[in-house]
Amino acid sequence: MSELAHGWVVTSTVTRGRIRDLDTSAVPAMPGVLGVIDHRNAPRLNLEAGSFFGPDGGMHLLQSEDIPHSGRPIALVVAKTAEQARSAAMALRVTYDEEPHDVDFSADHPAARRATSHFGEDATFY
Repeated sequence: MSELAHGWVVTSTVTRGRIRDLDTSAVPAMPGVLGVIDHRNAPRLNLEAGSFFGPDGGMHLLQSEDIPHSGRPIALVVAKTAEQARSAAMALRVTYDEEPHDVDFSADHPAARRATSHFGEDATFY
């Protein structure tokens, strides 16, 4: 019989940018910690396969150091109890290269993509 493990998600504290350094060195020695998963050691996903949110990989978590928005999950700390996982998550030290956030809503924006519908090309939405 295996025991239950608990995870605590660590989210970005910057609006947009890249993770320059994610220092997990203090975490493995903390009580109850079983491991830390981040963009450096997470299982690789097939980014070509797309996802529910489209082929841009919008929900391909822990696959790169890119931070497209505030609150993006950047690590998962796993421990024997939720309290141990939370405590260890707070011990992670993250250094970011911040970029200005982008709030330009225009049809010709480089990241803009055509809306898709599962109801056919002529579906109308109100």
